[in-house]
Amino acid sequence: MIALKNVYHKVRESMSKEAIDLAIHGESVDEWQRLSYPVITKQFENLAGKHSKKAWVKRLAYTYSWHPQTPSSVTPTPMKENFSTLEKKFFNASLRKVKLMETEEDEKLIRYKKKLHELSEFIVPIGSLIYGKEEIDYQLSSVSKVLHFMFPNLFPLFDRKACETVFGSNYQSYSRYFRYISAFRTYLQEGENAEYVIKQAEKEGLSPLYVMELALYADRMKS
Repeated sequence: MIALKNVYHKVRESMSKEAIDLAIHGESVDEWQRLSYPVITKQFENLAGKHSKKAWVKRLAYTYSWHPQTPSSVTPTPMKENFSTLEKKFFNASLRKVKLMETEEDEKLIRYKKKLHELSEFIVPIGSLIYGKEEIDYQLSSVSKVLHFMFPNLFPLFDRKACETVFGSNYQSYSRYFRYISAFRTYLQEGENAEYVIKQAEKEGLSPLYVMELALYADRMKS
């Protein structure tokens, strides 16, 4: 298991101003994703608080415009009421402002407004809604995209490319995603170029978490 400090070290060393600028304006930037990102986040903002089947079909349609193909197993099911409550509470939450912790029982906890929530409270409902499976490690690439578009300042994207860049293999797991989130949070709080990331993201209408993910990949490509 790769220690959290090593994950943070990888994130920190990748966040040069050069990598951040390449992430936003470099030739390797996916033009479709660059142009569609603010459109998708705006649509998700418009859908906030709506949990009908039609609303979730719209969310998934936008999310899967970033996938090479739509999954054959997608079967949107009604979202549980407690997730609607979570959405209202965390809609404007920033990763910089929450606290993350792990317990001896291996719980992955998010503390916000003096209350604790397990990361699985976000992961499981999305996975269950799309795939009908209540598993924390299943299809994290897709699940994290939905979460990111719903909460762009709280949950980073976590696909195989990001996993390979930080962990050295593309094996995605719930534990790895939590460590990835934790490393991003630490960097936003104390990283040397954290304010530059935030400033450039705001200028381009992007989430700082998305800019960081792009910078990780840009730094890897120039290495």
